[in-house]
Amino acid sequence: MQTIFYWRVFLSGLFLCGGAMAQLNETTVCTQSGLGVPVIECEALVAFYNAGQGDGWSNNQNWGVPPVDDWAGISAMNGHVRIIDFSTIDGYSGPLPSELGDLTELESFVFGFKAFEITGIFPSELGQLTQLMFFDVVGSQLVGPIPNSAGQWSDLTYLRFTGNDFLNGPIPDSLGNLSNLEYMDLSNNALEGEIPGTLGQLANLEYLNLSTNRLTGTLPDEFINLTALDELIIRENYLAADEEGNALIPASLQSWFDGLSLTLTGQQQNDVIFSNGFEAINGGIP
Repeated sequence: MQTIFYWRVFLSGLFLCGGAMAQLNETTVCTQSGLGVPVIECEALVAFYNAGQGDGWSNNQNWGVPPVDDWAGISAMNGHVRIIDFSTIDGYSGPLPSELGDLTELESFVFGFKAFEITGIFPSELGQLTQLMFFDVVGSQLVGPIPNSAGQWSDLTYLRFTGNDFLNGPIPDSLGNLSNLEYMDLSNNALEGEIPGTLGQLANLEYLNLSTNRLTGTLPDEFINLTALDELIIRENYLAADEEGNALIPASLQSWFDGLSLTLTGQQQNDVIFSNGFEAINGGIP
């Protein structure tokens, strides 16, 4: 009986009552021994749990009980949190807390193809995740622009930020600093303005998808430097176009197109879809 009573007291100390949803008690959780990560990283994860109503997740196994590496969706290695992977966990509902910026050794952040509802703005503090190599968020309810601080992810090789209907504003010039980037998908958002010429600095970029946004203007002259590019998708925007709806290609880029094999899913090699508005028009380079 004493053992049962002890565990009831212990578990009640881990959680605070927050309305109908139970929240983790940061002080109690992050002062336990055996966490396996610094206290500040534990506190960041507790903020993440509480902001996303972790009590309602489809899998919140072991959250609040050391070690952190056993918490569902979290991987810790060599004394730090390295991976947040919610690709198989439903139910996150709420904003991304700014405290996530304290996970300075994080290498991978994944939210995709499950039932979740990330709301609020994209925290600029996530720019502090300078070890990040893989960022994948699909179908959130984030609002506002992509912060300039995302350009600090200098180790990033994969960036997919798609299907976020309320993500607007311009593509930040700072994304041109992601010198290791190989894959960029910013499709199906509400991004607007011209495509920044700084993206032409991404010498390792192999895949670029900017389709189904509100982008205007033409392809930047600087794209001539994207010599590693294999696939380009820019359909369903508002780029300058000819009478048939094909996006106009600056003369300075013609040699770039002639020298590359650009492909598009469902199309033959060297055929690219450059349609505007929201009526799919299949066509090659005009």
